[in-house]
Amino acid sequence: MKENENFIKYRENLYLKWQKTILLTSLLAACVILFIEIFTYITFITNGLGPDNDLYYILIRIVIPSSLNFGVLFAASLVTKNKKINCRVKNIMVSYAIFTICSVVSIFHNYFCVLLAAPSFAFFICSIFGDTKILNMLALSEIPLLIISLVVFCFVELELIFKVLNMLCSIVFIVFSFAFSHTFVTTHANLLEYIHKNYRLQTDLIQELNIDSLTKLYNKKAMDNAIGRIIHKAIYEDIKPYLVILDIDFFKKINDRFGYSMGDRVLMTISEIIKDKMGGARQAFRYGGE
Repeated sequence: MKENENFIKYRENLYLKWQKTILLTSLLAACVILFIEIFTYITFITNGLGPDNDLYYILIRIVIPSSLNFGVLFAASLVTKNKKINCRVKNIMVSYAIFTICSVVSIFHNYFCVLLAAPSFAFFICSIFGDTKILNMLALSEIPLLIISLVVFCFVELELIFKVLNMLCSIVFIVFSFAFSHTFVTTHANLLEYIHKNYRLQTDLIQELNIDSLTKLYNKKAMDNAIGRIIHKAIYEDIKPYLVILDIDFFKKINDRFGYSMGDRVLMTISEIIKDKMGGARQAFRYGGE
């Protein structure tokens, strides 16, 4: 159980690093998008190519999309910093943060036809978390957003046949991106489960090698290793280790009078008492015959 918890903790720490990386990348992307829109607007104004309605342009191209981007990123950042929220919820929030930025690009910044397929980028990024449920949630969220993007794209000055072809190509690209990401996530999850099972098996085998078969206490080999670790910690860390040695008086007489089976029962009973009284980082070992 402890080793399983260690594995889960390791995976959560790994996801935490990815969460920070994705949020940082998303923030950079949001800043770049905002800069490009402002630069584009200034360039239009400078060259006398400004839009018919400046307020509408600023609202649709700059204010609304940037507010959505930075608002979602701020919310995702608060969630990831909250220690009371579990790792999976954080993964979902971070996934939707990058998905929102990609969707905003598809809806508000589709100057180029290829940007209609921008949300597919979120599928590839979020496959890092190896969670098919998150990927399916993003796919369901993509449906209404894709419809909105296509409706907005209808107002682009382009011949109808080219509009239809671009829409079809974008839909096909998004579908194949989801299919590929789903296959990758499934493979990744199966591989992770295989590694986990082998890790647990290896841990159990190592544990058995360090356990005395009769008393279920750690054996002499485990004791030698533990003493080495404790000495190292005592040198480099501020700890005060203690070693307590117990001996059973006249144990040979018990074997001689009542037999070895009774002697084994005595050892097992005393071992159970010792384990029951152990706590914290303490460990119990069977050093000798008794």
